[in-house]
Amino acid sequence: MRCIDIEFRRADQWGLVELMDQIGVYSIWSGNADVRPSYIGEGYILHRIVNEHHSDSNKASRNTFDGAIGILGEKRAKIPKQEAEIVEALLLYVAREIDRYPTHNRSFGKHSRIERVLANHATLRVAVRGLDPLRQPESAPITGKKLITIGWRRNGEIFVEHDWNMRPR
Repeated sequence: MRCIDIEFRRADQWGLVELMDQIGVYSIWSGNADVRPSYIGEGYILHRIVNEHHSDSNKASRNTFDGAIGILGEKRAKIPKQEAEIVEALLLYVAREIDRYPTHNRSFGKHSRIERVLANHATLRVAVRGLDPLRQPESAPITGKKLITIGWRRNGEIFVEHDWNMRPR
């Protein structure tokens, strides 16, 4: 089994130095986001937020910005980038399942990274701690952790299980 642990904190709880050269996953909640995030992404945190989400041309986050950030490691390392792609894709899958898919995501994430892991491991598990990236940043943190598990059943079918509930309508 391959396991990935990620702890999300509110964006304003990270220091600039802590985010320098770090790879991770983030959810953005712009000022008009109410029940679903504006965007979920992965990559070099400062670069992505400053250059792609806080520019004058990006209406999703230019006026007000809040969200959750989880760090997986330094940009010089290969594994954190791969893990960030996995976490992003699985969070987007869960978001779609529970009717919280971000309003500005056009892609469902890089599923090829998950497929590569499942070629070598029967199960992949992501443990999300801290702030729930699929809920508003002012929400109470997760008690304990929420798991996303994907793997192969004995009959050869893929399964995905997660600890999130459907959004009330």
